[in-house]
Amino acid sequence: VGSFPGVSIPLSSDIVKRNSGRSFRDFHICYTTDEVNYFKNMFTTDTKVFPIGLPKLFDGWQNTLDRLSPVIIENEFKKFGWDFKSSIATIVLTYPYFSWFKSEKRYFVLLMEGIVLIKKYFPGIKIILKPKVCFLYYFEEFEKDLDDPDIRLSTIALPVCAHYSKVALTINESAGIFDFIVAGVPVIEYAEYKEEWV
Repeated sequence: VGSFPGVSIPLSSDIVKRNSGRSFRDFHICYTTDEVNYFKNMFTTDTKVFPIGLPKLFDGWQNTLDRLSPVIIENEFKKFGWDFKSSIATIVLTYPYFSWFKSEKRYFVLLMEGIVLIKKYFPGIKIILKPKVCFLYYFEEFEKDLDDPDIRLSTIALPVCAHYSKVALTINESAGIFDFIVAGVPVIEYAEYKEEWV
């Protein structure tokens, strides 16, 4: 029976904290050369580090997205009762109770302000509210209270939302903006942070 080298994909802050100063893998796969330099500065190790690039920029990823997105978005629109030709805006919802946000109450104020602004500058647009699935229940009551057929919670993947959105807004910070940037969609981080985090 052969043995396989240890692999870490990708480097996380948790791994750094637990293993700082130790060699812990035979090789490491990361996305960018910046991560290679970060890895080599954080560890006293001869571990080989290979940057593979950003998979979401690969042709294969884009081709798959082009092929599958129409089916996914059409099914979602049918579920909402929306016309397949509808224009959409996506609001990326983060967890409202992170310690670096001013307050959870302000989070929902920002969300309402974002909705109002999108409706003002993009009349008639449909709005997808996109939380992580594990945070969906935080927003179900909010969606119900809105009682607006043009605003719906969705669990479809962000790259699919980005593929069809005219504009995107994230309430407080989210790495999810990357999908919209890659798709060439204007995206705004609409946020309020506690003073000590600014």
